[in-house]
Amino acid sequence: MISLLLPYWNRQTAADRAIALLAQHYTYWDQLEVIVIDDGSHIPFVKPKCALDIEVLALPKKDEPKSPATCWNEGAKAARGNIIVLSCIEILHDKPVLEKMLAELWAQGPMGYVLAAAYCPELNEWHCHSQHASRGAPVLPQGTGRAFCGMLYKDMYWKAGGWDEDYRDGAGYEDIDFVYRMQAAGAKFVIRDDLVVTHPKTDATTSWGAGKFERNRMLLKRKWPCSTLFASR
Repeated sequence: MISLLLPYWNRQTAADRAIALLAQHYTYWDQLEVIVIDDGSHIPFVKPKCALDIEVLALPKKDEPKSPATCWNEGAKAARGNIIVLSCIEILHDKPVLEKMLAELWAQGPMGYVLAAAYCPELNEWHCHSQHASRGAPVLPQGTGRAFCGMLYKDMYWKAGGWDEDYRDGAGYEDIDFVYRMQAAGAKFVIRDDLVVTHPKTDATTSWGAGKFERNRMLLKRKWPCSTLFASR
C-alpha cells in the first residue's frame, strides 16, 4: 500500500480542489490511502465525499501555524503502507503521477527517493525540478530537491530520522533540513521532471508571526554549517 501524507492548516477550499483531482485520477487504485493530518485548525478539516480511502488525524488545537514537520512524522507513524508520499494538502495532480513514481521507486530500490517536479503558477517558477531552481531559495546539493511530492520507503524515512521537530515553533527551512537528513542517510534522489504537480499559492497562504523564518533559518545554519547553503543565485 502507498500512503499519501497531507498536512492541513485552515485551507479547506484548496484541499477540496486538490482532493477532487486525487479522486479523479486515483479512485480506482486500491493500493492508495490518503492521510490528512489536521494540524489543530480553527475549523477542522471536513472530508469531501469521494471514493478515496481518506483517514484524518487530528493534532491538538492551536492558535497559530507551526512547522508541519510534526504532521509528516505523525502521518508516517499512522501509515499502513510500506511506501509513503510526502506532500501538501494544496498540491494539484493535474495528471496522475503516483504510479509512475512507484515504478521509478521500485527501480531505485530501498534507498530510492523519487520526487515529482513542482511548478508554482502564481510565481511562474519551479519549486522542484532538476534543471530549474526557485528564485531566492537556499542552494541545495546538486541532484536533490524539496518534497512537494516525494515518494520513498517508510524504512528509508525513519533511517533518516523523519522530519526534525526542532523546527516546529518556527517557519520554513524544515524542508531543506530534510534534504540534508536524507542525503546523510544515503538516499538516492531522483527528480522526474516529466511528472509534474502544481504548487498553487491561491487559497493556500499562511500568515507567519514575526521572526519565525529567521528562527528556523538560524537553526538550519547551526545544524548544517555549509558555506554554500545560503549563497545567492
